[in-house]
Amino acid sequence: MENKKNNMGVLVVTIILAIALIASGGYITYTEFFSKKEGNKTEQKDNTNNTSKINITDAEQTNLLNRIKDINNYNLGMYDELDLSKVSNQEKLAFVSFIVINNKLNGENGSVVGLSGKKVIEIYQSYFGKNNSITNEDIKMGNTTDSEVLFKYNKDKDVYEIGKEAWKNLYYAPMSYLITTPSTFFVEGSKTNNTYTVKVKSLFETPCSGVCGAKVIAGSYKDASDMKKIEDTDSWYDKDGNLIKEKITDADYEQVKDKISTYTYTFILENGNYIFQNKTISK
Repeated sequence: MENKKNNMGVLVVTIILAIALIASGGYITYTEFFSKKEGNKTEQKDNTNNTSKINITDAEQTNLLNRIKDINNYNLGMYDELDLSKVSNQEKLAFVSFIVINNKLNGENGSVVGLSGKKVIEIYQSYFGKNNSITNEDIKMGNTTDSEVLFKYNKDKDVYEIGKEAWKNLYYAPMSYLITTPSTFFVEGSKTNNTYTVKVKSLFETPCSGVCGAKVIAGSYKDASDMKKIEDTDSWYDKDGNLIKEKITDADYEQVKDKISTYTYTFILENGNYIFQNKTISK
């Protein structure tokens, strides 16, 4: 009789322990499941609302500097602070024609002759976005109504044709615009989601239209146009006062970088293109 009681006691204890073990196991599984779920929620939230800046990659830096070079090396480079709402339509067309010529977008000949108006708009908006408009019209040597026409826009055919003055112009481009050829050096770059901020410093030659005399090198377009040197850089020039372009090296930049302005560019990445947003200058 006593053995039966003992056996019954052991059975009860065993059942209680089994129930406790199952309950604790279920609790652990429940806790792990919901902890993981909450962790996933947190991770998804962090990914969605990530507004922290991160450094750009080397490949992004190269692509952005190429984009800045394109914008700077043509007539739009004369704006130390570039606000597209203040740029004339003729300047926009001049920019596109430089891009077409120097990048041979229309064959080896290099002019915009034969390009459709639709293509001109496409090229412009690949740099400045669909929210920035450009109007197809005759491309002239200058901004006045009586300026000579380089490229005639045939509205009926939606195509650009050669104008009388273009035959005299070796480069088939609006040469009356001041053209800059700065050497640009990367300072820093960061991105937040698809917005890129790039800081650079640039060394500018004296702007030239037609025949140029002696040149200077400066830290901004305005300083270059005002003939203000950043410091004594006589070793960068030949005996006639012409800039020896090959001398604008990293070593030269290191000599003067603390004395020149910083340009800040903002771009948004859309469909593989870095779309320009703004450009500012600070001392």
